[in-house]
Amino acid sequence: MSNYRVCTGPCGLKKETNKKSFYWSERDNNWYAICILCFRDRDNKTSKIKRLETKKQAINICGGVCGCCVENILDFLTIDHINGGGRAEGLSSMDMHKAIFNGARDAKDLRSLCYNCNCSRGMYGFCPHEFADISDKNNCFVCGNILIERIIGKKNPKTNNYHPLFKRSGINICLGCSLKPGAKGNYSLENRSTRLSLKTKVINGYGGKCECCDEPNYMFLTIDHINGHMGVEKQNPRALYLQLARNNFPRDNFRLLCYNCNCGRGHNGSDGVCPHKKENIIRLMPNSINNVSANILTF
Repeated sequence: MSNYRVCTGPCGLKKETNKKSFYWSERDNNWYAICILCFRDRDNKTSKIKRLETKKQAINICGGVCGCCVENILDFLTIDHINGGGRAEGLSSMDMHKAIFNGARDAKDLRSLCYNCNCSRGMYGFCPHEFADISDKNNCFVCGNILIERIIGKKNPKTNNYHPLFKRSGINICLGCSLKPGAKGNYSLENRSTRLSLKTKVINGYGGKCECCDEPNYMFLTIDHINGHMGVEKQNPRALYLQLARNNFPRDNFRLLCYNCNCGRGHNGSDGVCPHKKENIIRLMPNSINNVSANILTF
């Protein structure tokens, strides 16, 4: 028996015939024709196809498209718990998709949303798309008070109740009403304003729009780590924003992306390629049974 053999897989390389390079088949009493690396790569591709198909079926069951903005690119879609409680349920995205697909998880309290709509709801308590049809832009749509824009970096009187981040997101809501039930966090109005001002400053420092798709809505924008997370930044976004502002917005490992482009790259194993730029884009059709936008806010 030759000490070397040529792999018949994609690599086509001549490799030493041993258990480090090839699997041994007890049934055939011979070495596999393809090397271990090509064999594993084939299995990984098969597994990825199965995961993608399971996600596709689960998303279809929960609506098929984003229940808020009707985004239909599969890589931009995720499962949203309409009444909250996603973290408490404790299932990973893959396990959730399997449970929905297999019928082990009832989808009545679930819907499909794009990452932009889902993350803005989780971060702020509402989505900018919900305000698109409100014509009165001068008054808070909740309490009716006149909206007066705050100035970032200066001490503002209490009458300056309209934060620039909300204005640049097309949302006519005052700071006080943004703290009503549904908004994330249970902190004071000044604390809320300080956090929003820091994020606005960072967004402005990185150009004010998604580097990939040019999305300009501030509530859909976030910082992306080009080469991956680093230390405390992963656990504490505020610490990251402070660091970026103090270092004059470095661009060696940071850029501004919308949640769709950021999560679409990170959650779908797309090797750093945004779903916008993929050759084969999977688009879904709406499922009228579960695709309920549920856009009405209750304050």
